[in-house]
Amino acid sequence: MASVSNPDGVSCEEYSQFALHAIKYLSYLKDYPAPALDELSDLGKMVDFTPTQPGRKLVVFDLDETLVHCIFNDPDIHDADVFLDIKMPNGRTANTGFNIRPYWQELMDGIKKHWDIVVFTASCKNYADAILDYMDPDNEYFERRLYR
Repeated sequence: MASVSNPDGVSCEEYSQFALHAIKYLSYLKDYPAPALDELSDLGKMVDFTPTQPGRKLVVFDLDETLVHCIFNDPDIHDADVFLDIKMPNGRTANTGFNIRPYWQELMDGIKKHWDIVVFTASCKNYADAILDYMDPDNEYFERRLYR
């Protein structure tokens, strides 16, 4: 059967795969409690954006889908670059595969001399810390880690 594409060149199969990933991600999120409104209003007060040295600028990277792509409970998990056992907030440990953005380390090496690098995630702290500890075991790149 021939693959049908839209004008952007994306096949129906690719859209189907994206939809499956989105559904799996949404089902994964159900294990996380929604933050309380008072937590959200206090968030700006909790984050220190002061540069580590005068004159340095701040750059914030989103972890998910910018630095890494998580392959969780997916038939294509065998294609992941890295596998980690991550303890979830519900107490379960999930064997999680993820792909790291190509050339991320070269980018960080280039900007760390002049910029403070912060990473943000809307995911849980356990998940983010496991991945960031793998990517940056010596805390060489990320000045701060921000969690939802």
